[in-house]
Amino acid sequence: MAEIVRKVYTPEEIRQVDGDYTFEAVISTETIDRHGDIVKASGINIDRYMKHPVLLSSHRYDDLRKQIGIVKELRREGKKWVAKYQYFAGEGNEEADWGYKLSQKGIAAFSIGFIPKNWDMEENEDGEVKRVFKEVELIEISQVLIPANPDAIQKSLESDDEIERKIAEVMSEELEEKQEGWSIVGARDLPIDEERSWDGARARDEIRRWASSDGSGDKDKINWSKYRRGFVVGKRGSTNFGDYKLPFARVKNGRLVATLGGVIFAMAAVLGARGGIDIPEDVRRRAYNFLASYYRRFDREPPEYRDISDVLSFAKLELTEKEIEDIKGLLLHIEARLEDLSLKIEELAEAYGSFTSPSGGEPGDGDDNREEVLQAKIEQLLTEVAQLKQTVGGKNDGN
Repeated sequence: MAEIVRKVYTPEEIRQVDGDYTFEAVISTETIDRHGDIVKASGINIDRYMKHPVLLSSHRYDDLRKQIGIVKELRREGKKWVAKYQYFAGEGNEEADWGYKLSQKGIAAFSIGFIPKNWDMEENEDGEVKRVFKEVELIEISQVLIPANPDAIQKSLESDDEIERKIAEVMSEELEEKQEGWSIVGARDLPIDEERSWDGARARDEIRRWASSDGSGDKDKINWSKYRRGFVVGKRGSTNFGDYKLPFARVKNGRLVATLGGVIFAMAAVLGARGGIDIPEDVRRRAYNFLASYYRRFDREPPEYRDISDVLSFAKLELTEKEIEDIKGLLLHIEARLEDLSLKIEELAEAYGSFTSPSGGEPGDGDDNREEVLQAKIEQLLTEVAQLKQTVGGKNDGN
């Protein structure tokens, strides 16, 4: 199925044009959005949409009441599109009535959904890279209500509904722009690359050279707005390299691309691997949501927040020698502790006999011997540790 891209616009003016619940508002312009995208007005094809020009509520198709109105006219005025739309208000649909009230008050927002047909990546004179949609097919228009407080945004970012997440991401970016200190600074819509290997130092160097005016990577030549796009978090406006953390992108063929390996390693750090990252907890949570959106773009389920067990897959990622040695040391420590625990269990069994069964019987009664159960668990863990040691050791040998 073709990808449907959705862009949210908040009209500067909503004008009531008739007395029958009809309004006019700009629903699309050529202004660069916070993803660095532009939709060319001349490239929007409305033919398909106008065959069934329903105004939806929040892109919902599963409820007839979500059809809150009809778009009576769409016209292009230079670099913008203007919609004339009428609500199905006053007919028993409370959602249509509420949409009407919001337009009356001038606080409605709209989202267009379209299928991209032709686009280019372009760079302006300030070095900012943007995606320019030159031909698109309009599929839908929805009235949307963007949450206005951080708690509501956080809840929407974790929603199972893709559209709700995308709308929340837009609002989240607006809030990030106002944050002082640490905030999310990375680009949310970079092209993606399935490369699994990752070298953070190499990525930093590539981004420095790419963001510098002469390709040198020198600090006084850096376009910092461009540089920050490859890092998850940073101090907005800072001109110090150390104030940008968690690189997740590389430069390939002159383009900044988010790689699978970079996203996975950044997520591992957010979730506490290798000592984690020293940022405020609320920023760490926002960093998780940022990276989770990239996981979904790679068609992967993001790990649970705080759960790092599935973040790193040693068989799939290339690790540096130091990382391998650190992991091997940790595995040896775990192995030693498990063996100590096994000896303790044996000592307890000798001193007190078999442990009481979970059912409450006397020691030695029945089939359930707690000592055997615990020892079996330890053996299983030792086996898994040995397998991990073998995997990491194989990597160290260049396998």
